[in-house]
Amino acid sequence: MDLIWTTGGPQGSGIDTAAHIFTRAVAKAGYYVYGGREYFSNIKGRHSYLTMRISDVPVYSIMEKKDILVSYDAETVFSHFLDIADTGVLIYNVDESDFKLSNIPSMVDPLKMRIANSLGKASSDITVKVVVDYLNSRGVTSFGYSANDAVRELGRRLNESQLGKIRIMINTMAISLSTSVLKIEKELILEAIEDTFGTRSLAENQQAVNLSYEIASNWTWRGITLKRMPVNGHRVLIDGPTSIALGKLSGGLTFQSYYPISPATDESVYLEGHPTFGRGNSVEGNVVVVQTEDEISAIAMANGASLTGARSATATSGPGFDLMTEGIGYAGMVEIPVVITDYMRGGPSTGLPTRNAQADLLQAVYGGHGEFPRIVLASGDHVEAFYDAANAFNYAERYQLPVIHLVDKSIMSSYAVIDETLIDNKKLQINRGKIAVEKEDNYKRFKLTEDGVSPRSFLGSPNRFWLTGDEHNEQGHISDDAVMRTEMYLKRMKKIELAESEIPESEKYITYGSGSSSKIVVGWGSTKWPIIESINRLQREGSEMGFIYFKMFSPFPKGVKRLLEGKEIINIESNYLGQLGTLLGNEISATPSYSALKVNGRMVSSSEVYTAIKQIIENGERKVIMNGTA
Repeated sequence: MDLIWTTGGPQGSGIDTAAHIFTRAVAKAGYYVYGGREYFSNIKGRHSYLTMRISDVPVYSIMEKKDILVSYDAETVFSHFLDIADTGVLIYNVDESDFKLSNIPSMVDPLKMRIANSLGKASSDITVKVVVDYLNSRGVTSFGYSANDAVRELGRRLNESQLGKIRIMINTMAISLSTSVLKIEKELILEAIEDTFGTRSLAENQQAVNLSYEIASNWTWRGITLKRMPVNGHRVLIDGPTSIALGKLSGGLTFQSYYPISPATDESVYLEGHPTFGRGNSVEGNVVVVQTEDEISAIAMANGASLTGARSATATSGPGFDLMTEGIGYAGMVEIPVVITDYMRGGPSTGLPTRNAQADLLQAVYGGHGEFPRIVLASGDHVEAFYDAANAFNYAERYQLPVIHLVDKSIMSSYAVIDETLIDNKKLQINRGKIAVEKEDNYKRFKLTEDGVSPRSFLGSPNRFWLTGDEHNEQGHISDDAVMRTEMYLKRMKKIELAESEIPESEKYITYGSGSSSKIVVGWGSTKWPIIESINRLQREGSEMGFIYFKMFSPFPKGVKRLLEGKEIINIESNYLGQLGTLLGNEISATPSYSALKVNGRMVSSSEVYTAIKQIIENGERKVIMNGTA
């Protein structure tokens, strides 16, 4: 069972909170949910929308077509009506029926033009009623309600004459209309409201829900209903920043620095709200979170904290990641274990601050002047993000180098209902690497060792050592001696060879589907589940297809070469250059034959990946540009 539900409204109007209430109610009914939010990079006013995929089995991707669109403003109707399935439902505010497309100032002209062209009318002639009539002609079911009448009636029931106080509850009412259509028990949405707001305003919201269910009592849709299902075990609703923050805490984080930047800030805000937390067995942990004056300071402070022995990290996005480049290079030279979480967004420059991209990969692997070892890994869903965030500290301290953790904005701004057992900190182990515990008379912080890793001491320990961004000798004193330069250079680079030999292949890549097919898909990050669902669908249709999902890029998993030999490679990414394809060519001389790429900043959907692969298989298209969910 699959159902796609979307709602939208002006940014800052509470639409996000309302969607969370809906998601909680659906989860309480026993269903899995995966969805995400798309929004503009302004504080208030522009159109924001959330799409949720609901299923009786775990899901981790969205689909293009919408089964239910819930709106109370005209812009939501105009923005999404073309994506409603012919068997779907539109819930709309009849007070907006005469509102014209041409009168929406916040909607960009190209979108207005596309809508006008699809209906064969001028934008000044297109009203919400015109759209509703068009949808009805396609077979879509439309249910209209009057938000003004609902607000007045709710005010009467609550004995509240100030209707402005009531109008803020219109989102709750609109969402409740959809839960009524889906036959979700009213008690479940009331429980979800109490979970969100506590007992504050619970009575008022209860009246709003009651009124909505009364309004929708005569609405009949022959589509899917969400009657309560049994739930085995416990499930949690989690988003990307929370899963990563919990992973860092479980992995022993004690210091995080950050400068506020979209979309990375939410993770550090979560950590600020949980400075003290339980580690299990009645052990309490603490984390210090510092908001710095800029990203240069953030990486410098993270480096400094690591030198004291703290498990240290910083989180940023695009432009901030640029500014951190020198500090990351310093960590490479001075062999500082530090974790950098890069929430990738659309670039270059300011680019698309609140939209998705996967275009930081080559920068993460190769960025910086000079050469130094670093580990680069990426996560494809919330569960992976939890474990990757924790294990990043082990990589950093075991090999004494910077670790860059790449996370798509799509994962950052998405939500998932998952089984609680999937996130278990008991599965985590902490490896702090080589530490010089005892005082040494002639301590050499950068001692030349066979594997390239030297026992490290912390600032303030009895062992004295020197730190400099210049080339140095074993004690840390500046040296530009040719022989010492070569020895130190090789020492540092040995660490990536060590990591390559020690880190299990299962932590570098995962294979799915059939390896016997002549074509094989490669991808990473948030393309993971859209690709898995697509190849499963293709296999059901009789087309064998394999998939190699990449988790680590430095050290690059050279073991995949044998899996790709003799295959035609289809590369799927959210960037234009096909950056994973570039790494495949550079590292193992395996250049993709085909690519399906996306650059419009929106989440990659399963349906568009499936369509793109079909175009490649059936038409031999070498490069498909995906442009869905615009």
